[in-house]
Amino acid sequence: RIRRELLNDFQTLVLRDYQRNNIYGLEKFWAFLHYRRDKRKLQLNPVLKKLLSEYKTIQDFRDKEQILKSPILGALEGDAPEFPPLNGPNEQILSTSAPVRSVWGVRRGTN
Repeated sequence: RIRRELLNDFQTLVLRDYQRNNIYGLEKFWAFLHYRRDKRKLQLNPVLKKLLSEYKTIQDFRDKEQILKSPILGALEGDAPEFPPLNGPNEQILSTSAPVRSVWGVRRGTN
């Protein structure tokens, strides 16, 4: 079983990665879905689901990476994502499950 908040964080980070024209996270998320033992349906972000539909094999990611790295083909490809940022301009949220205050920053004997 996978924790829902962990899955949501994974999806959020993959989309942020993709917004920066990096498909590494998308590839890892695809591999997670493809190779996991538990094949029950997961609730996926619709944008992420659409992006993943373009890839059927790991080689598809390799081919896309070559296009994105090419100074000529990458510019012609026009793959800059067209969806809005996940958070508003003033928000700094990375994780919905991250603690608000770190427990590691508390020293013993000080209050």
